[in-house]
Amino acid sequence: MKSVVCSGLGARLAQEDGPRRRNEAVQKVVDERRKTVHNLASLLLKTQRCWETEGFSQTCSLKINSR
Repeated sequence: MKSVVCSGLGARLAQEDGPRRRNEAVQKVVDERRKTVHNLASLLLKTQRCWETEGFSQTCSLKINSR
């Protein structure tokens, strides 16, 4: 009887762990997308500033590429 209770508890914990891991995986993907969007926005702003200030000279192009 004791082993049945323990195995039932183990199965319940395993079921609860599945959604948690799935949520962690989804959160990781969301975080990576958020970082990508942030990096693209930052690059766009740098490019825009270069166009406005230096007419997109060669040095400005190098600054953007080296970030």
